[in-house]
Amino acid sequence: MLAGLLVLTGLVLVGYLTPVGGSWGRLLAFWPIQIALDVVMLVGSYRVVRLPDIPADTRRFWRSMTMAGVLLTLSDVVQAAQNLRHITPALLNSGNLQLALIAAGIAGPIWTMLTHPIPGLRREKLRFWLDAGATIIAAAVFIWTLLMPDLDSRGGAGLLLYTASSAAMLVAAFGVVKLTLADNPPFNRGAAITGGLGACLVGVCTVVAPPVEESWALHLFMVSRLVPCVLLAACSRFQEIGLRADAAAGGGTRPARRRHSPLPYVAAIAAQFLMIVLLFRSGLPLQLAGGVIGVTVVIGLVIARQLVTFADVDTLVTEVSRQEQRFRALVRHASDVTLVVDRAGSITYASPALHRVLGLPAETVTGTRLADILHPDDATQFDDVVLRSAADPDRGVPWRARARHSDGGWRWLEIISTNRLDDPSVDGIISNARDITLARDLEQQLRHQASHDQLTGLANRLLFTERLDRIARDPVIGSPPGGDAGPDRLVGMLAIDLNDFKPINDTLGHQAGDTVLMIVAHRLSACAGDTATVARLGGDEFAVILHPTSVAETAAMADRVRAAIAEPMHVAGQDLTVGASIGVATGPPNAAEELHEAADAAMYETKRDAKASR
Repeated sequence: MLAGLLVLTGLVLVGYLTPVGGSWGRLLAFWPIQIALDVVMLVGSYRVVRLPDIPADTRRFWRSMTMAGVLLTLSDVVQAAQNLRHITPALLNSGNLQLALIAAGIAGPIWTMLTHPIPGLRREKLRFWLDAGATIIAAAVFIWTLLMPDLDSRGGAGLLLYTASSAAMLVAAFGVVKLTLADNPPFNRGAAITGGLGACLVGVCTVVAPPVEESWALHLFMVSRLVPCVLLAACSRFQEIGLRADAAAGGGTRPARRRHSPLPYVAAIAAQFLMIVLLFRSGLPLQLAGGVIGVTVVIGLVIARQLVTFADVDTLVTEVSRQEQRFRALVRHASDVTLVVDRAGSITYASPALHRVLGLPAETVTGTRLADILHPDDATQFDDVVLRSAADPDRGVPWRARARHSDGGWRWLEIISTNRLDDPSVDGIISNARDITLARDLEQQLRHQASHDQLTGLANRLLFTERLDRIARDPVIGSPPGGDAGPDRLVGMLAIDLNDFKPINDTLGHQAGDTVLMIVAHRLSACAGDTATVARLGGDEFAVILHPTSVAETAAMADRVRAAIAEPMHVAGQDLTVGASIGVATGPPNAAEELHEAADAAMYETKRDAKASR
């Protein structure tokens, strides 16, 4: 379509500006070409309206352009019908009916532009309308001053013609303002340039064109009417191409808009120079002329200084915006959660990673207390973190806590908190947290495997030794406030060795032997309870640490253990009875290791006595 319009423009220029052909042929071809261009604009605007997935406001504007195409086509058909009856140059001038249809067609896009929504906050909209008003008023001043016809000589029809042409130029001016200042113009750059230039040329040529009765100007007059119509016809095609390109690129082809437009300042400077021209034409005194020129220069310098400031601000804001976008992208895609908590313990900021870690949207926790999402046993840590971080604000304080997940469970978080309460831009404690639930579960599992017997689940020799060392280092463990261990705050030690366990392995197999060991471990745990430490030291050797206890309680525990182990057990289809040799020792906590040796020696002595009595 654009190629065809370009070819048509060339043919019009050749046909109407060269001696080729006669005036009658040019007059005969004028109106068909004019109507064809109107139809192209109508069809092109309708094609834009039919495009899918375009903004509603853009569709609304091009719907008004489609209606304008209908009215403009109708106006030219009416005028052509009169011209075909009497082919004379005078009929190239617009009649009253044609002018009325043109005015009605232009009114639609004007109204759509005036009511086109401007996005942004109230002050942004106010800034837009101030800039737009200054630019349009400056354009209206130029139209009034430079193109003002002699209304007395033109009469009512001349006034209507001038009004219609002026409206076309204001539409072009407003379109440029919309393109430059607004953030969501209903047309792209190509459509704005061709459509605005076409509308402006229509207005200018209508007002300043010489009378068609002058034969030397007839050809120029027809060219001045056809070329703007070619531009208007190409307008919708540029819009369609731009929209399809945006759709193919995902909507990302529109260039970034400047934050500050120089257009209002250019309009102010142009209006100031226009005033100088008018004053000098009216005979301005030399003294007043110098003052006017000086004021104009000052205004120009101030505007230049303002534009330089705007350029610096744009550069600074662009850099800040880039840094902010980078920060937001880093925070948005970070695996760690970032929280900012104020002095009262309320969350003032939560990063999007909170949803990935705890299943909680960030906006739902903002304004709530940190303690509300932490486990009650861990929430009190935050007060200590605040105190520790206040001593060194530049150093993070590490801590761990459980946080509630949206599924009702708990997740372990490893947190590093930094005190930025004195930083006005933060005014809070910055906490970076990562989920260590799986790592902690694995750590707990490995720790349990390292300290517990794999077969029975009891404490192994390593954990047994650690418990003895701990009791020896801290004798007041389990003792009442004050420190000294009384006669009922002693350490009791049981050393246990199963009797005749080897024959079970030899006759029934190791699986049966493992079953016996697990049954014995279960019975030991049941007798000892939660306060004692029951350990398997290896093979069929077990030990029990009782603390705090007394001599009588230790002896009673030994009797209960002996009786429990002696209970029959059903293993490998047989009822077995396993005995146990038990050594008992009781003493103060600081002699815990010696007590184990004493109990072990007593156990071997009991075992020898049992063998000797057989």
